Amino acid sequence: MANRAKGTGTIIHDKKRNRWIFQFWQTMSDGKKHRRAVAAKTRAVLEQRIAKLDITVAPDITLREWMQKWLAVYVDNVVKDNTIVYYRRMLAYVPQEIQKRQLATLTPLMCQSMLMDLLDHGRQNGGPLSTSTVRSIRSTLITCLDSAKDAGLLKTNPVKATKPPRLIRKEKVFLSPAQAQRLLAVAEKGSYYIDKTTADPGQLYLLQCYAVLIRLALVTGMRRGELLGLTWPCVGTDTLSIRYQEQYSSEKGYYLGTPKTRTSIRTISLDHSTMKVLNDWRYYQQAYAEQLGNQFQNPHQLVLTNAFGAFVHPDNFRCRHWAAMCKAADLPKGCTLHSLRHTAATLMLQAGVDIKTCAQRLGHANATMLLKVYAHVLDENDAKAADKLADLVTGPKNKKSDCAGTQSDK
Repeated sequence: MANRAKGTGTIIHDKKRNRWIFQFWQTMSDGKKHRRAVAAKTRAVLEQRIAKLDITVAPDITLREWMQKWLAVYVDNVVKDNTIVYYRRMLAYVPQEIQKRQLATLTPLMCQSMLMDLLDHGRQNGGPLSTSTVRSIRSTLITCLDSAKDAGLLKTNPVKATKPPRLIRKEKVFLSPAQAQRLLAVAEKGSYYIDKTTADPGQLYLLQCYAVLIRLALVTGMRRGELLGLTWPCVGTDTLSIRYQEQYSSEKGYYLGTPKTRTSIRTISLDHSTMKVLNDWRYYQQAYAEQLGNQFQNPHQLVLTNAFGAFVHPDNFRCRHWAAMCKAADLPKGCTLHSLRHTAATLMLQAGVDIKTCAQRLGHANATMLLKVYAHVLDENDAKAADKLADLVTGPKNKKSDCAGTQSDK
């Protein structure tokens, strides 16, 4: 690539950190020029970011203009697509009248009032937003405006001076063993959605596919993206290797991406019964693919697909099949596919599985989250542990009464 013209910035390669860096001078809101830098892992990506970068940012830039610039320059090609989607969704909640304001005119009081308004009627239908969503909007804005401060467009970040609403956690929904068994029976029977006697091969395929999905969700606690991104090469003789997850971006559509965190990449054991279900499903899928011929395309070797071998669209499954399953199984209100992950965690802990093993199977970096979310289960286990320990130390109650009776007889 040709060298840049004088006065348009300099590109250097940091060999120690293996990063390409673009350094330039920028006129800031105070009228002074300040040294700035933008980095990327490759020069090609850096050039793309430079092309999107407006070196002479106007001091009167609005919040909307900065949010767009921040997403294009500081976020795009830097974080995962799911994170970009998350940032865009959070920033979309910011009211238009606030977005139109110049950055320099934003005040902590204005931002605090905005957060409280969102808490009361932030939804499109005018309904309230949850405290966790408002806190997420606040944290996203802090990250966005921190970059504006680093760019010299703000002296201070006004959102940092706001107070987040007190977090009110919704009680997580999880199923009892009886409810889980009922859901699995409904899914495997397959009559919750359509009469199987009149269903076409594609509809029968989906019923079978989603029965496998429900079983895997209950016995593994895998995340939705991990389930829908599972491939046949990752299925062993008695284990599953979680190496991918289904992701979506407006540019790529659905595709296989890497799991949420490094510890999410893991291998978990499966019981014999579930392995048999998976093997039977493999043969069923192969026979169905042969029946459809070129209409069935599964280049990623996905375990769970739509009727033509492509990625399962989560909203399609949720609206058409999941809602019908929940109704047929008489599940509690608010039960989602993610609730089956909570169910798996709860049932493991209730069965006496140690918390470290439970965290490893679920793909958590550590047991801290389990300790917070499933404290009620751990309290129940603590009571059981007290009885078990007492039995080991003093002997079971029936033995103690027998011993007492023998001593009295003597």
